[in-house]
Amino acid sequence: SEEETAQVIAVLKDMIFYCQQHEETDPLKVEGIPIPRRQRLYRDQRVIDIVVDILRTPFITPTQQRKKRPGSVGHGETPTESRVKPWSLDEICKTPHLFLVFKLCNRLLNASFKGNWHIELYLARDIDTFINEVGYDMLTEGMLTNLLDNNARLLDDAVSPETIETFIRLLQTHGKN
Repeated sequence: SEEETAQVIAVLKDMIFYCQQHEETDPLKVEGIPIPRRQRLYRDQRVIDIVVDILRTPFITPTQQRKKRPGSVGHGETPTESRVKPWSLDEICKTPHLFLVFKLCNRLLNASFKGNWHIELYLARDIDTFINEVGYDMLTEGMLTNLLDNNARLLDDAVSPETIETFIRLLQTHGKN
C-alpha cells in the first residue's frame, strides 16, 4: 500500500543520513563523511541484504526461487510463500513512490560502502543485479560508478570479465552520466 511504502521511504531516508556526517537535508543529494561503525552495522545486521533484495524484486518471476544470500530476509521461502509481488522496472518507473524507493535504496547502498573496502567487496557479488537497472534513472549508474571507480582490487577480486564487458557496453550506450 502507499502508506506502507511511505513508511519504507521514511526509514530509507533516515538510514541514508544515519551512516554519514552531513549538513544536507535531501537524501538523494547527500554526500557526507562516512561513519564506518554504522556502515558495518548495516552489513552485520543484513540491512544491505534487504536493500539488495528490494532492488532485485523486478527480476523475480512467479516460477523462480528468489536468489538470496543465506540469512537474508525470507531465505528459504518458495515463490508462492513470498509476500513480495514482483514488479517490472517499467511499472516501478511509472509509480512515483516505488521509483523513489529504488532511488533511495541505491543512495543507501552508495552511502553504505563509501570508503569501506569490505562492504564494497560484499556488494560486488550483486553487481549483475545493479547492472540490470542501468538506464532507468534510479541512481544505479552513480552507485555502480562509485563502487567500481579506481577500484582495481575489487575488479580483480570480485567482478567477472563478462560483468566488466557488460558495464563498459552500458557506459558506451548510456554515457557516463
